Amino acid sequence: MRWILDDKGNHIKRPFLFEWTQMYHSDNGATDENLEDSEDIKHLKKQIERHLRILDMTLESLIELKSKLDSARLQLLQ
Repeated sequence: MRWILDDKGNHIKRPFLFEWTQMYHSDNGATDENLEDSEDIKHLKKQIERHLRILDMTLESLIELKSKLDSARLQLLQ
């Protein structure tokens, strides 16, 4: 999953790996059969999933930090 902004500016999670494999299909002429069996693709999927988990945790932390900073700023303004 990856974070994206919806039409209202809210952060939502959306599947990413499927989109990436679709891009790989079109860029390299891969078929469903050889794409799933490729060891390179399996390795890349694992790496991408790992990096996306790290990015998700980082983004969640940044959103939480922003919320805390906004609260602190409001308290200072009062």
